[in-house]
Amino acid sequence: MIPILGKGAWKLFSNLYMSTIYLHIGTMKTGSTAIQKFLTANRDYLEMLGCTYPKIQVGLSEKYRIRNGHFLVYPSDEEKPLDEEQVLREGFLQLKAAARQFDTVLLSDELIWHHWLKQPDFWQRLTQEVKNMNSTLKVVIYLRRQDLLAESLYNHIVKSKRMFTKDFSSYINGQAPKIFAFSYYEQIQHIASWIGKEYLLLRVYEEGQFGGEEHTLFSDFL
Repeated sequence: MIPILGKGAWKLFSNLYMSTIYLHIGTMKTGSTAIQKFLTANRDYLEMLGCTYPKIQVGLSEKYRIRNGHFLVYPSDEEKPLDEEQVLREGFLQLKAAARQFDTVLLSDELIWHHWLKQPDFWQRLTQEVKNMNSTLKVVIYLRRQDLLAESLYNHIVKSKRMFTKDFSSYINGQAPKIFAFSYYEQIQHIASWIGKEYLLLRVYEEGQFGGEEHTLFSDFL
């Protein structure tokens, strides 16, 4: 007699079952922290629906505890207490385990939008790792007008750094546009060249343009 297995159990025994991994990469100042807090708070309920926001915390500092995609760009601007390759390998192992158990896997870290530029093989390796998991990768990007993004970033740095003395004109004419990748089209074209244009989900971060039943950032994301 063949035992009846639940969908999650069948996935553990099948290499053909494909999960979808949604990688949310920001951009900066588009409600990423709010989305991460929402997913963290509703983790148990989402898993009842076959969707997981896994607790991938390898290489994760306390201030990034609600992000689970940080292993992809570790160590970013922090100190480097762990080996980068070790963090990546362990992160991918945890991601693979989640993909075997759930239909939909959500990852999020807004630093990915511009920190992947420090890793020339970032998208090549990521797409290959996901392929090895027999899963599909989709990338979610929220975009806001660059002038509003620049203003928001400037306000943030003024509030967080006591010794910051640059005026806005000096800031915007300096390295900020390059560091935070204000050239959306160039970034998007590169990402699409690796994952496929059809797997790139671009969203507008602006009141009045959110989708879903509630027309909020959360309903739009979900």
